[in-house]
Amino acid sequence: MRSLHRVANTNIIAHAGRLLALEEAHLPVEMDRNSLATLGFHNFGGALKTPFTAHPKRDPRTGELLFFGYAATGPFTSEIAFGTIDRQGKLEQFMARFAETCQGVIAIVGKVLRRSFDTANAKSSASTKRSKTISIGRLMSS
Repeated sequence: MRSLHRVANTNIIAHAGRLLALEEAHLPVEMDRNSLATLGFHNFGGALKTPFTAHPKRDPRTGELLFFGYAATGPFTSEIAFGTIDRQGKLEQFMARFAETCQGVIAIVGKVLRRSFDTANAKSSASTKRSKTISIGRLMSS
């Protein structure tokens, strides 16, 4: 279990009936909507296993919250998690890996359905089940 000695002091958002305090390296911290008391880390029913950005964006068309989290498979790793949270609080998460080339960076994104990270032993377990859809994008260097 992650310690609540972390400071979620970068942003506060309301989504799916919850008030969440955010910072870049950990799970969101849920707060009581009336008293602002800290309720603890919120992982969307166990679905969120990665850090969560302090600056998610809301899709104005669907109301979904779009987020990312870096070092997604453990401290100092290069994976980035992307995901959406619908209006009811259901989370869907994706994983991205990056490769550097002489012409830029390639991002490979696949849907992750299950992941885990053993913080006691600093070991990560990649997805045991992935969708058949993989997206590849290239970020050009100048």
